[in-house]
Amino acid sequence: MRNALKGLSVELLQTKGNLQETNIKKGLELARTYRENYYAKGKGTFFNKSIPFLGLFLTDPPTGISIAAHKIGEHILNVQKKAALLGDRKMAKQPAKVILNHLLHQGFIQPDMQDNYTCPIPSL
Repeated sequence: MRNALKGLSVELLQTKGNLQETNIKKGLELARTYRENYYAKGKGTFFNKSIPFLGLFLTDPPTGISIAAHKIGEHILNVQKKAALLGDRKMAKQPAKVILNHLLHQGFIQPDMQDNYTCPIPSL
């Protein structure tokens, strides 16, 4: 939402607040650029060259929405194997505990009250 408002605001300022003359399409393109930059910055240096791993980890949880804490290590190992097949060899060498710590530290997952891990960023 923040990135959408920022993109549209930039375009609105170009027309001195005249909504009729504002290029909404360009504002939405700016919003997408801001969002992509935000996520690129958020993944940090650990995941910079591990996009296959991160994508698989976040889109392929065993339950679809959350991962039980006692299964998180198994999920990381399964995703490491799949990512290695896609050419992501960097993550195949990392211990699951190191990966888990980075996922937590960089905000990709968080524990909930039911002892599961979920992604707190719906748009991710």
